[in-house]
Amino acid sequence: MGLSIFVPSRHSLRITLLLVSLAFTQTHGFSLIDVKAAKIPADIDGIRECRQTSVTNKAAPLLDSQKSFLNANNAINNSKEVVCIIAKEKLYPWRVLGTADVRINAESNKAYINNVYVRGEARNKGIGRMLMIGAEEQVRRRRSSSGSELSLEVETQNGAAVSLYRRCGYDTPGIHSFASFVGENAGVNLSIIMTKNLE
Repeated sequence: MGLSIFVPSRHSLRITLLLVSLAFTQTHGFSLIDVKAAKIPADIDGIRECRQTSVTNKAAPLLDSQKSFLNANNAINNSKEVVCIIAKEKLYPWRVLGTADVRINAESNKAYINNVYVRGEARNKGIGRMLMIGAEEQVRRRRSSSGSELSLEVETQNGAAVSLYRRCGYDTPGIHSFASFVGENAGVNLSIIMTKNLE
């Protein structure tokens, strides 16, 4: 009488992983998330889809999404200067849930963050904060010496974004502090610069 052991094939393991992933996604809305630098050009379609589906400006959705995709495309052409950080599902369907571009000037130790997008269904789950942390890690890795200044531009009427950046340690310097106060209290939409110093 022999002992029989079932050894799953690679194919059956993939099917099992897919089924577990589908069950998790249906229960929680999205699967486990990996925040990392995008692999260009492999992730470019996911980046474009994320940005196009995240646009909330109904007046010019095509213009906004096309502009952000062109900026994502710059990550291909200027890969030494621009890094696209993505929050991507680790399991099926492997969607890009959020993106942030970081333009890094290693010589001056300054960096500019833009195109922070999070899909509507993935908001309020900490993905924006994870993207900002991922962006800061890239700056720390690429800077030439200690101390870096990060800056970004945001509209005062985008209260969720302003609040996120403040929680991440960004502040409004000089005249931008006054503009932020006016924009938030007078209901006027103004563009402000927010900055953060990394040690």
